[in-house]
Amino acid sequence: MIYCILSIPRPEICLITNLWNFRNLKSLDLSNNLIQEICGLETLHKLQKLNLSFNYITKIQGLQTLTDIQDLSLYENKIEDMLQNGAFTEKIQIFRAV
Repeated sequence: MIYCILSIPRPEICLITNLWNFRNLKSLDLSNNLIQEICGLETLHKLQKLNLSFNYITKIQGLQTLTDIQDLSLYENKIEDMLQNGAFTEKIQIFRAV
């Protein structure tokens, strides 16, 4: 089994683009970047792990096509309200630090 991983944790990426050719990608790490909006993931139907921690994301959106996602990390972003951020939150468990 081929396990495809793409990791680009550098503070250079502002926009998620040009991933349409990575249809078999299972894990994507774009942590520690300058991303403000989740987009450009529509063709990654096999994605299981997505790390967008330490970015500037304010809303959970653009994840509807990620039907195989098992591990989603949005730690240390600017998300205003997890419970008000779209239909995708119905499918995930939300853990809050108390």
